[in-house]
Amino acid sequence: MRAVSLFIVLLFLILTFSFMVSAYEETRNLSVILEGEEELIIEAKSGYLQIQQVDDTDQITVEAVIRVDTGEKRAREIIEKKLKLSLEKRKNRIYLYSYFHSDFFGDSIKKGIDLFVKLPAIKRVDITAGSGAISIDGLDTDLNLVDGSGKIEIRDCSGEWNIKDGSGKIEISDCSGDWIIDDGSGDIMINNMEGSLVLNDTSGGIDIYNFYGFIQLQDGSGPINLDGIEGDVVILEAGSGSLSLKNINGNVEK
Repeated sequence: MRAVSLFIVLLFLILTFSFMVSAYEETRNLSVILEGEEELIIEAKSGYLQIQQVDDTDQITVEAVIRVDTGEKRAREIIEKKLKLSLEKRKNRIYLYSYFHSDFFGDSIKKGIDLFVKLPAIKRVDITAGSGAISIDGLDTDLNLVDGSGKIEIRDCSGEWNIKDGSGKIEISDCSGDWIIDDGSGDIMINNMEGSLVLNDTSGGIDIYNFYGFIQLQDGSGPINLDGIEGDVVILEAGSGSLSLKNINGNVEK
């Protein structure tokens, strides 16, 4: 019995130690000063992306948390050889690159880079993201976003926005402007928005509440719920799934 207890304790210690050495993490900070009407272009393949507009600054700052699920020595080798992390200015464009170069035969070691971006008012933002959640807060500019997978949260933003998303939930609140969203799969929730919305959705539920402006929808499958719409609604295709329209103060075409 004592031998069994000792074996369990040793096994626990081994597993604990293995877990401790299996994930390496380091943080790097980047910054660049804005000098005019520059655009920010982001290419991020894997990891969490947070973008926040702040006042009283003329700099774009980036905190990058690099994660490699292996021991420190091996992780440092991978970072040295494969990491692409830079914030570069070229004429009127600023490029943020954040990814690991891929091996020809693939790589079983999990890697990712979480980005925390703070920026002043800027002319335009263009994002190409692979996988991982995205959070955008307080951005007052035009934006183009192409995303592979992961949840997208957008709050208190305005401008002309074009979003093309593969999969993952989309939540938008307290925003304004002219928006085009092309979504593959995942639920979409929009609350308290003003402007125009053109939404093409393949699958997943659509919930839109307290919208002030024009809406055009085309849906493949999943329930559609619209409530509290001050403006016209055009439903090109409702697809399969229930359709609920409440408190619509405008014309509805379907």
